[in-house]
Amino acid sequence: MWEISNSFQIFGFACAFGTGFLLGAVYDCPRAFRKVYSPSVLRIAVTDILFSLAAALVCFLLQLALTAGMLRWYFSVAVFFGFLMERATLSKLLCPCFVYLLRIWKKGIAVFSAFTVRVTDGIEAKTAAFFKKSAHIAKKVGKSLKKLLKKG
Repeated sequence: MWEISNSFQIFGFACAFGTGFLLGAVYDCPRAFRKVYSPSVLRIAVTDILFSLAAALVCFLLQLALTAGMLRWYFSVAVFFGFLMERATLSKLLCPCFVYLLRIWKKGIAVFSAFTVRVTDGIEAKTAAFFKKSAHIAKKVGKSLKKLLKKG
């Protein structure tokens, strides 16, 4: 059986703690999104399930890499405490920053979409006028050709 030294176990604990901390920081993104856009309960549930599956995969792969497939109870504890530590400390700063950035993004999208509506309306008006003139010219050409054919 493969043994893990104490120093490597401490390193694994630190990596697991850091992973939990990073997962907490990543989880602040959907939290900020919820505060800005107010999604439905179903979307919140789906987002949480997808995040949980991704976090479980990351934790599993990290534990597999660090412990060669051996289950260590401290690994899960370290991830949990890392997540809680992020929620208690950095989350107080990150989530409001993400909310601020998302609100700027939301306003930017509104301004951009209003601009594109104006631009496309202008293009549509110009093309409609062009095709109206083209139709009028085609009608005149058709009449002229009819006259030429009758004379000819």
